[in-house]
Amino acid sequence: MTGKKADLDAGTRGRENGGTMKPAGKRALKIIAVTLVVLTALAALAPTLLSTGPGRHVAETIAAARLHRAVHVERLDFGWTTGVYIEKLTIAEREGFGTEPFVALAALRCPNSLLSLFGSENLNETEIDGLAVNISRLDDGRLSIGDLIGKETTSPAKPGAAPGPAAPSVKRSPPALAMPFRLTAAKVTFTDSTLATEALLTDCAVTGSYEAGLVTVAGTGRLNEGDLVFSGHLDRRAAPAPFDLQAALTNARASNRTSALGYQAPILYNPTGLTTGTFDLDVKLAGCGFGRTALAAGLTGESHLQVRDLRLEKSKFLAKLAKALPGLKIDDPLELGTLTSDSRVGGGRITSPDVELVRQDDVLLILSGWSNLATGAINYKITSKSKKLEKVESLAALVDLRLMGTLQEPKVEVGLAGKDTTIDVKKMIDLFKKPKKAPPPSP
Repeated sequence: MTGKKADLDAGTRGRENGGTMKPAGKRALKIIAVTLVVLTALAALAPTLLSTGPGRHVAETIAAARLHRAVHVERLDFGWTTGVYIEKLTIAEREGFGTEPFVALAALRCPNSLLSLFGSENLNETEIDGLAVNISRLDDGRLSIGDLIGKETTSPAKPGAAPGPAAPSVKRSPPALAMPFRLTAAKVTFTDSTLATEALLTDCAVTGSYEAGLVTVAGTGRLNEGDLVFSGHLDRRAAPAPFDLQAALTNARASNRTSALGYQAPILYNPTGLTTGTFDLDVKLAGCGFGRTALAAGLTGESHLQVRDLRLEKSKFLAKLAKALPGLKIDDPLELGTLTSDSRVGGGRITSPDVELVRQDDVLLILSGWSNLATGAINYKITSKSKKLEKVESLAALVDLRLMGTLQEPKVEVGLAGKDTTIDVKKMIDLFKKPKKAPPPSP
């Protein structure tokens, strides 16, 4: 009996121990439960926490680390069941490119809530109001956004050098999102010191979409006081990024700060002088990458340019032309009338077969040749059909009159027709002058 009772007591104690949790186990369960509750609360409150001052600071720090630029957000609101709202966002410019912000926007609204993003890659239309973007290129060729779009060019190519091969394409995996967007009251300022050019786009309205790296845009605006209509695509699935652009600009203001037009018509490169006029520009372009080398090597397309009421003052081109043709008087400033040019883009060059300067139905000058996109080197033949410039026309049968050098340092050279040699027109004219009598010998 004693043995059976002992076995019964042992079984009873075993059942009691098995059915009762030890204190350490209870504490572990409580910790897990509390942790789950805290994590759930934090997840629920995360949008609210990030919308506070300290939370915005965390978001700004993360964005700044990715962009390599200081980021500031005045207001940030989003939630699990509400959309995203950003107010007064500013992205500073990186050091060495001025003090104006790289990006500033008044407001951004996206109706998608955090919950709606789970299991879906499609966003509703995002609205961006009052976007302002500043982009600049320095004299050494560096682009302000060069660190964001790819390898930078730190020194301009040498004049006369052919553009290098385009960088090989590399596949990328951008976010697999689909997002339509709309911009209102946007503004873009582009300054290029290497081209002596400033472009100011204002009152810009854009509709577009982003689909797994492919960006499509169409819009209107005011560019250098002219009316602009444009559309295009950018493919971020490859690096350098392929793009295409179609744009029509009418009644824009020409000046010495639109000297990039000189690549299509060299006479318009006049950064140190004064240029006035009104121009229309119609372009269709395609390329791969936005670095200087990539653009020069891969840009293709066509362009039509017309400048009305063109007036030039202190033009290097006209000064060199007058110096090369003694006896040709060129007024300064000079009213030139209308300039037209139809050009092809490709092979690192802009080729313009007929750049015509017409004043009151009188064809003053015709330039035929090309400009090197990478170096600014130029090679144009100069002719004329004007009766007022008979000296140029009569010489054309005997000599080749050419605009050479670079846009920055042009020079007018005169060569024998069909020959590669150059001659000095003044010396040639002197050959036909009656020689002076030699003074009598001294006694």
